[in-house]
Amino acid sequence: MAAGLGYLRVLTVLSGSLAVLNGAGHSQSTEVSATGSLSSPSITSKETLRFTVTIKNKTNATLSSVRVVSVPDDYQLEQMCVLTEQAGTECYGSPSLLSSHNVFAPSILPGRSFTTWGYLKPKATHRVESLTLIVGWASSAATSDLSSPSSLAVSLGQNEVQSRFGPYKPLLSEILKGLAIPLALAIFGTVLTVILKRRDEQNARLDKEREVGRQDAEKERDQIRQKAEKERDEIRQERQRDQALKAETWNKMLPVSHEYASKYYLPVSNAAERLAAFLEKKNDEVAFFYLLFLWKRMIETINGVGGFYFKSLLGETLAVECWHRQKESLLGPDDAPLNLKVKGSMALLGPTETFQAFTVKLESLNSDPTFQNSDVQKGLELFREWTKNDGNVSDLILVLKAFCAVLDYEANRPYEYWYDPPARLKVSEEVETLLKGIAVAKKFSEEEIKAYFKGRIQV
Repeated sequence: MAAGLGYLRVLTVLSGSLAVLNGAGHSQSTEVSATGSLSSPSITSKETLRFTVTIKNKTNATLSSVRVVSVPDDYQLEQMCVLTEQAGTECYGSPSLLSSHNVFAPSILPGRSFTTWGYLKPKATHRVESLTLIVGWASSAATSDLSSPSSLAVSLGQNEVQSRFGPYKPLLSEILKGLAIPLALAIFGTVLTVILKRRDEQNARLDKEREVGRQDAEKERDQIRQKAEKERDEIRQERQRDQALKAETWNKMLPVSHEYASKYYLPVSNAAERLAAFLEKKNDEVAFFYLLFLWKRMIETINGVGGFYFKSLLGETLAVECWHRQKESLLGPDDAPLNLKVKGSMALLGPTETFQAFTVKLESLNSDPTFQNSDVQKGLELFREWTKNDGNVSDLILVLKAFCAVLDYEANRPYEYWYDPPARLKVSEEVETLLKGIAVAKKFSEEEIKAYFKGRIQV
């Protein structure tokens, strides 16, 4: 889980950088350019905001004493970090930066780029606004086209600083909305139960008064009838409590299930379906792209909600087992070469990346048809080597199809009272055999398995 959080943090920073390269957050002169990004569009007043700045020196002169001239309004500079050849990563706190006049790079050589990252601390809350960082430098060559000193504005992106309890206001509003109807139903049910109980007790007392003079046999029959009435009352009250509890649970879980399905489960299913399709077409490049996208979506799901939460425990078990099988079949252990390259490469994907954009962005500018990024290029080579085994590929395609079938079915099951007819599990004969085998291996009963596959559609 710690590794997953690390990957997500890298993904967040790189995604922001890619967005900056496409438009917002890109500032440049004719010879020196700079790009910036933020780790989050919204923070609270008690948090710090991570930022990243990359400076490219396209001049023939060395840029010296590269420093922060000005930070965004309503923020103060807490820390800056750089990567050095001597000591590796070095970070400077606010006192050190003040003593060095905010210099974070002694020099940037001609034709080189330099990346720094750090943290800004908000001074006050504010609405969404664009943050701009001013960096400056001096040119070490007298013949340089740059004036000394020079400076450049770097757009970091937009950010909002909320109060300490600001992020919880929407959640509290949703909770109150979700509880209103169940609470009203519970009160109505309680009042109705009390009225019915009082009426039944009054009738019982009147019947008892009328039966005083009757014979012993009639008294015995009255006792039997009273006992039966009491049992019916208890059954009716139990049903009312059960219905109220189900209604309350339904109203709470339906919005959550809808959010999880649309935001997490269906995007994961879509990526897995496309990976299987391009594996069948033997298109390794596009299949590798959708492998990265599948892992990106799955890590977002794990970090966002912790995994799968379906209406059926068997459905959760089937989805988790299919995911583990595809991981072991394709990527192997966490320290396996292909596993490491896939996790390193998926961080380069933007939130709405396409294969064409991904290819253009990473392809080398020379005639050699390779990727500039070593993780992507090496990962693609290892993936091509893996796909040479037709048995591995066919087994993985079957697992992916089973994974998609379960995700699609469980994403629509909460709406069984809306759809007519309700959602049904769509599987091929091979996929059904695989899923039932998993269910048996996980010790589910024959009745549970039969109920889950009832009404399934073979495709």
